[in-house]
Amino acid sequence: MKLAELSTERLLMVSWTAELVETVLRAPSQLHPLLGVTISDEFPSYPVRHFVLPTTLVQVLRDPSYGLWSGMIIHKADRLAIGSMGCKTPPDGQDQVEIGYDIVPAYQGQGYATEIGRAFIKDPIVKTIFLRIFSYSTADVDGETYIPR
Repeated sequence: MKLAELSTERLLMVSWTAELVETVLRAPSQLHPLLGVTISDEFPSYPVRHFVLPTTLVQVLRDPSYGLWSGMIIHKADRLAIGSMGCKTPPDGQDQVEIGYDIVPAYQGQGYATEIGRAFIKDPIVKTIFLRIFSYSTADVDGETYIPR
């Protein structure tokens, strides 16, 4: 089962593939020929660059479906990669998943994480798989969203 690309009024989330992860990590200038977008100087953040993306690369090389539950967030009007979001683990049959997100500082505080997060939890495929989706940050420890099956 595959999560469709997410699209909102202002954002597009493109699922991670090995090629996309390698491009972001090793040759960000090649993102434009690949997707027609540029990459923010602030993306990826330190934890995403040094932990999330290397782990994602290993996993998508082993099993390409791993990348279908997360991706890079693109600001449509600016044609700029501004962050990432996705499940911290792939679907595992436990009916629960934690999502994580990262938006570059210049685009924070404008509702982008909320916008793409809402699109994610409203996706018809996601609704059929997960009973509970949650996310939290140090500023919002109680940020939980429950999804009925």
